[in-house]
Amino acid sequence: MDPAFQARLERVYAAHPVAADAVLDRVRRERGTLDGIRARDLADAPAGGTTDQNHVGGAAEVRAFARAIGLARGSAVLDIGTGLGGTPRLLAEEFGCRCHGVELTTRRFEEAVRLTKLVGLDHLVTFTHGDFMSVDVPGGPFDAAIGQGSFMHFDDLPALLARVARCLRRGGRLVIEEGVVLERPSTDEERNALDVLLRLWNGRFPDRDDWPALLQHAGFQLDRLDDLTSVAIAELEGFLGDVHSGRLVDVTADERGGWELGLQLFRSGQLGIVRFIAAKS
Repeated sequence: MDPAFQARLERVYAAHPVAADAVLDRVRRERGTLDGIRARDLADAPAGGTTDQNHVGGAAEVRAFARAIGLARGSAVLDIGTGLGGTPRLLAEEFGCRCHGVELTTRRFEEAVRLTKLVGLDHLVTFTHGDFMSVDVPGGPFDAAIGQGSFMHFDDLPALLARVARCLRRGGRLVIEEGVVLERPSTDEERNALDVLLRLWNGRFPDRDDWPALLQHAGFQLDRLDDLTSVAIAELEGFLGDVHSGRLVDVTADERGGWELGLQLFRSGQLGIVRFIAAKS
C-alpha cells in the first residue's frame, strides 16, 4: 500500500468517533460497570450510542450474513480490515466461530486486541497488524472471509480478491459489504461530488455491475446480492442527528462532510451499498 495513503488512513482512524473508549463509555452508562461485559454489550446499543460495529447495519447484519452462509461452531473466519474487531467477537460469542482479523491501522489494531481481551474472547479471536496484501495470515484455510467497507481502500481489487481466494478452502464463502456506483455521474457537479466523497472516504467504488466479473476472474461464483442502501441511509441520518443533538461529539469536519455527502448520493440513487455473497469454486 502506498505509504502516503496508509499515513492518511492512520490519521483518519486515530481521530474517528467510533473508538474503544466511546463504546466503553456507552456500555458503562447502560450497565453501570464494565464487569462481566460480553461481545454483545459492545455490539448492541438498543437505546442508541456508539458500538464496535463500524460498518453498515451493525450487529444485525453480522447475524444476517452469518445465518445466510451457515456459520457454526468451529467455523474459521477471516475478517479483512477488521477495525475494532467487532464482527469477529460477535461471530465467536454467538456462533462459536474461530476468527482472525487483519487491521492496517495501529490504533484500531490495538483497540481490537484490548476489547477482545476485555470480553474474554482472545482464545477464539486473534489479530494481525499490517497490510493484508503483504502480511502472513495464520489460521487458514478459512471457511469464510469478510470485508465490510474495507475493500474500497485497496487499489487493486483483482489482486485483493486473488489473495482472499488463496486464504479460503474450496467452497469457502466470501462476504463483501461495499459501496457501489449505480449511475455514473453525468454532469461536472455530480462528478465533483463523487470525487470529493471518495477522497473523504479514502477509497473507490466500482460499478455494481462490474462485481460479478471481478469475482469470477478470482475464482468465485456470486450466489447472492443484498441491497443495504436503505440501511445505510437510516444510519447516516442517525449519525447526523446525533451530531446535531450533541449525543455524538468529537466528529471531524471531514467525517461529518462524508456523512452528509454520502447521504446525498445514496438518496439520489447514484450510489448504493450492497452485500455480495460468493463461493470459492
